[in-house]
Amino acid sequence: MVRNPSISLTDNIQKEISALIETGRFQNMSEAMRAGARLLIDKEAQRSAVIKRLEAAVDEALESEIVENFDVDDFIARKNKQWQGK
Repeated sequence: MVRNPSISLTDNIQKEISALIETGRFQNMSEAMRAGARLLIDKEAQRSAVIKRLEAAVDEALESEIVENFDVDDFIARKNKQWQGK
């Protein structure tokens, strides 16, 4: 594990983080950067979960039977009635 990695921040990001430190939200730059890293990790985990669900839906669709003469408007109307009943 690398300790104290060197990073470059834009002036705007540095100003924003400094403002958060000045308000007491964070004690120092490292604390703010760790919070940002945790958010990034969480966001990437959510993204990965969404991709897995989409891939599963695509696989399910590819394995399903082909329906001839599918009426999209009828399907939407039936689903709307179903959802309104819940």
